[in-house]
Amino acid sequence: MFTKMRFGDGDLIYVSAQVTYILSYADGSIQGTLPQSSGITGLCSDAQGNVFVPTPGIIFEYSHGGKTPIAQLKESNYNPGACSIDPVSGNLAVCNTSSGRSNQNGNVAIYTGATGSPTFYSIPKLTQYFSCAYDGGGNLFIGAGNSKNNAFHFAELPEGSNQIELLKLNKQILGVGRMQWDGQYLVIAANSVLKFYRVSVSGLNAKVISVTKLYGIKTVPDWDFWIHGGMVLTSAGPHSGSVGLWQYPRGRKLTALYHVLKNGLLRGITVSVAPSH
Repeated sequence: MFTKMRFGDGDLIYVSAQVTYILSYADGSIQGTLPQSSGITGLCSDAQGNVFVPTPGIIFEYSHGGKTPIAQLKESNYNPGACSIDPVSGNLAVCNTSSGRSNQNGNVAIYTGATGSPTFYSIPKLTQYFSCAYDGGGNLFIGAGNSKNNAFHFAELPEGSNQIELLKLNKQILGVGRMQWDGQYLVIAANSVLKFYRVSVSGLNAKVISVTKLYGIKTVPDWDFWIHGGMVLTSAGPHSGSVGLWQYPRGRKLTALYHVLKNGLLRGITVSVAPSH
């Protein structure tokens, strides 16, 4: 049994199952729920603590701790895989695996300033867009696949560009989950081996710099995670209905465990920073 640790008071963890649960980041206590559930690894948040919950056709935006949406963005019934906020422009990117209505190929939807109607980006070589993450310079990195095979493709939509570019990664990564920028490197989760790969990108070439492994995980439904305050959180905890916290980038032994469900799986996860922070 793990003793609950106290971290950033006021910050909140959002994690999805049939609904989205709101947890205290400090002690894991449940503060409330939202009626929506995210996509595969769908939840994301911005620097103001606003949380985005993509669902097929609609992206819901909530303020920190709020229970009523402050905005709803339409997205033509696509199936969202993940989302990310550009820290430079405030743009919202949503990676779509496909269209639930017509079974069309997926794409990346960009909402300027996280408002209005999106601009869609895609290239013929990629048909499913599973994960995405902005770096600190407004470049969007994308984890995608092709319906012809199961290989992972790494791509980038550079800041200011309207063309997705394929990147060459020096190491094959299988079973890709969420991607996130940690302030220095792009972090890619691989659920097939329960590891995080820290990746440096230069031009069209990408190189794995280091690997972080988390001990104690038994279930990895979608290998979603979020990096916050020197910790990495994942909804793929040692128990299927819990959130685990490990030191980042060290990983290894579990630091704290927050129980949410007695039965069932947790999926998307993000941390909403308190406005006072």
